[in-house]
Amino acid sequence: MYIIKGFKKNSGTLKNGKPWDNYTLFCLKEENGVTGYAVQAVKVPTKILQDTFPDSSALINTAIKVNYEIRTYGGQDKAVVVGIDIL
Repeated sequence: MYIIKGFKKNSGTLKNGKPWDNYTLFCLKEENGVTGYAVQAVKVPTKILQDTFPDSSALINTAIKVNYEIRTYGGQDKAVVVGIDIL
């Protein structure tokens, strides 16, 4: 489980000229009832974040579970966020 403490929007342009954007969520990880002090950064596609949190002010201090899928890009396997569950 992660507890969201902040977020930041990222954006840019790919080599083919297509714009991209996503968000970095800054979270504290909680395991076995203990909240860690290390900040975990989670990259989340904009659509998933907006679908989960239509009101961005509700993000802070929300407990979430992040759902990943492994996808291959340019021959490298990468974990990609495919959903967020609010706990």
